[in-house]
Amino acid sequence: MPFGLSNAAATFQRFIHHVLSGMDLPYFDDVLVASKSEIQPLEHLKQVFQRFEVYGVRLNASKCVLAKSSVKFIGHIVTPDGITPLPEKVSAITDFPEPSTVKELRRFLALINFYRQFVPNAARTQAVLNAYLKGAKKNDKTPINWTNEAKNAFEKCKHDLAEATVLYHPSVNATLAIVVDASDNAVGAALQQQVTTGWQPLAFYSKSLSPAQRRYSASAYMVIKYFRHMVEGRSFILFTDHKPLTFAFRQKEDKCSPRQLRQLDLIGQFTTDIRHLKGTDNVVADALSRIHISTIGLPYAIDFQKMAEEQQTNPELQDILSSNTTSLVLQPLPVGEPPVTLHCDVSLGRIRPFVPENFRREVFTNLHSLSHAGIRASVRMISERYVWPFMKADVTLWARTCLQCQKAKVSRHTTSKLSDFVPPSARFEHVHIDLVGPLPPSEAFYSGWISRFGPPLRLTTDQGTQFESALFQALTKFLGTARQRTSYHPAANGQVERFHRQLKAAIMAHGKVQWSSALPTILLGFRATWKDDLEATNAEMVNGAPIRLPGEFLSPTTDSPDPSTFVGKLKEVIQRLLPPKTQHHGQHSVFVSKDLSSFSHVFLRTDALKKGLQPPYEGPFQVLDRNEKIFKINRNGKELTVNIDRVKPAYVLRDCDATRLPASEPLTPQENLQEDRTARTSRPQTVTRSGRRVRFNPRYA
Repeated sequence: MPFGLSNAAATFQRFIHHVLSGMDLPYFDDVLVASKSEIQPLEHLKQVFQRFEVYGVRLNASKCVLAKSSVKFIGHIVTPDGITPLPEKVSAITDFPEPSTVKELRRFLALINFYRQFVPNAARTQAVLNAYLKGAKKNDKTPINWTNEAKNAFEKCKHDLAEATVLYHPSVNATLAIVVDASDNAVGAALQQQVTTGWQPLAFYSKSLSPAQRRYSASAYMVIKYFRHMVEGRSFILFTDHKPLTFAFRQKEDKCSPRQLRQLDLIGQFTTDIRHLKGTDNVVADALSRIHISTIGLPYAIDFQKMAEEQQTNPELQDILSSNTTSLVLQPLPVGEPPVTLHCDVSLGRIRPFVPENFRREVFTNLHSLSHAGIRASVRMISERYVWPFMKADVTLWARTCLQCQKAKVSRHTTSKLSDFVPPSARFEHVHIDLVGPLPPSEAFYSGWISRFGPPLRLTTDQGTQFESALFQALTKFLGTARQRTSYHPAANGQVERFHRQLKAAIMAHGKVQWSSALPTILLGFRATWKDDLEATNAEMVNGAPIRLPGEFLSPTTDSPDPSTFVGKLKEVIQRLLPPKTQHHGQHSVFVSKDLSSFSHVFLRTDALKKGLQPPYEGPFQVLDRNEKIFKINRNGKELTVNIDRVKPAYVLRDCDATRLPASEPLTPQENLQEDRTARTSRPQTVTRSGRRVRFNPRYA
């Protein structure tokens, strides 16, 4: 069979397996002949060549490697000790440049995951990089905005592969064991065999858990499914630090959920020997699934020894010591344990070390990160323990630009002024549409509206997937209708949202009747209902006369109009009809931060259902475009249209122009405040009545 056909590869693989059945390991045209001694290879090769001669298989002598203790096979190096990745493959990965697009990042991750079994803790390391692939298309060329966390993960992936673990060859007589552990976000496991020298790794497994998998325990089930081809037909021990799992096969079935029964049924087909292993002893699996305690942001002690050395050469401190124009009382005092001599202020009755410029941000971060207090509380907390010039201004700026505080705290949500719709110049010129019910939007809109009233000039919809589909886009283009997308806010399409609320209430009031059967009757009632703002019913506005309802036995007697003039008068009346002005019911307090009109980054409010400790805001995100009601932001490389009510200004320092800044990344070095300090020190000095020399802000001068 010639290559190129869809089943050519499978047919050749089946053929080569038949040729070498019971002998060696073939993979397409790669055949591995392994022997235990130097004499056996000749006998093994003789048998292989005889098989090839019988079936007419020819060999290329230049591609054959004979009598070697180390060979390359399917992208790996096979040695008597074990299996390792190819050096040229590893060097290609370690020299891999930083991907600039999502497509290049996907190619890099595919290259890394080829050797995933050699790399412990691969799932946790790649979690930051995999976040860029969420929602990405097949050939997505969206540029990647690299953060420090993502860059560190990228470099760690390359480093881990360069230091790949040697996987040993399985031994038939050795005792097998699977060590498994799970954290809140990932599952880790190691398949090992016990020999005279100890435990030897055969393979590693790590996988990130989906939001659904995090709600139930399935680590042992997932690991056994992964290692099934290596443990099937052999007895092995399952080690876990989850002690209740050791009693899984002893409890009654009625205590288990259907999912647990299915998982225990599969586990029981392979092993029932489940043993408890303490978390401190479960080193391998624990490292594959858990984040080390050092990653938690704990406060740390200030290095007073370095601060003392910095004070000796600090020109700002020397100027204060040599002048008499300050209210500070600086004295050299021992501070810390062991004691270090620092210049401290004692004017307030307590010892406050003078902090040089290079340590000020460190001092602020150390104290502010304890509880992320507000601006005034942070100023008071730090001023009671340390001192430096313009400390209140520095602390105020740093506390205001703290990303964690801005994401987690809500001072006041943005509430913009309600807008007015432009009245249409003709009937059915502007139509608002929203999806309710199981009908496809294109079919329902075309058969229910366009077939009766014709295509509208403008069409307002939300950003639902049904309205963003290619079918609906083709329909509006075919009809010549201009489509307007609303932002993610119900009030942006308030007329149809309010009508759907009334429609659903009427359907629920009908009880257990099939809603599709009750819908025509409900719509009949809506068309005959009097509207105060229209001063007419819907039927009168459309048909020019009230609609007749079921049960009306008497009809009002009216004079028959003159047929010759009726049509003309009807046209005149219809042309004089004007839509009523929009009305706002109830009081509506307006609050829009003035900084929203100028800031380059904003935070986005999460309106979906949140977990207990999930921050109410996410971001910051770069603003691409804005107007009075709509903001276009760059969210993870994608353009997103949001309502102004969902955003708030992001206070970041001036050199932070990245699309998204991680909360764990320091915003800026100390030099970012130099410009602000220069502006403050350039103000004219004024002597107050108490004799103090101050520099007033020109705004209050």
